[in-house]
Amino acid sequence: MTYHQTFSRSVIVVLLVLALSVACMSNALATSTSGSVTIVQSKTKPLEVKGEGNLDKQTHFEFDVEPSKNGNQGHLNYDDKNAKIKLESTRIMFLSITPPSATFVGTAKYNQQTAIFLVHVIDNTKSNKADFFSITVINDLGHVIYSKSGNLISGHIKIQESWI
Repeated sequence: MTYHQTFSRSVIVVLLVLALSVACMSNALATSTSGSVTIVQSKTKPLEVKGEGNLDKQTHFEFDVEPSKNGNQGHLNYDDKNAKIKLESTRIMFLSITPPSATFVGTAKYNQQTAIFLVHVIDNTKSNKADFFSITVINDLGHVIYSKSGNLISGHIKIQESWI
């Protein structure tokens, strides 16, 4: 039995607005330019998040995302050989960094189709635990078509100051 959960575009927008509200209430500053949203902690230098690693022997990812003068910039490449999933980002629309975690949302080519992805990561460097990576992919109809998460078996995620 397969279960598909459907999200309309309005539900996705409501979830992003809720994420913005929570971030703004927690002493963060939200900015929007060119249709993208960036949340940064107030009174700090801009942060970027990047990483490369494996969730298992067949699942590899690599990303680098940061705020820019025109919104957000960066990329995500994700490949799950077992599930025959290959995803390459085309745009980063949302970025929230509150160390040690970060969340970013964007559009991507997903097995030659257009999709929306949501990535959440945790940089566990200070706690001497394996870093964490989670991805959810939503198709044009709002269906969750892929989701995977877990601690890395190899690689590293890093949240650091950005050079913008």
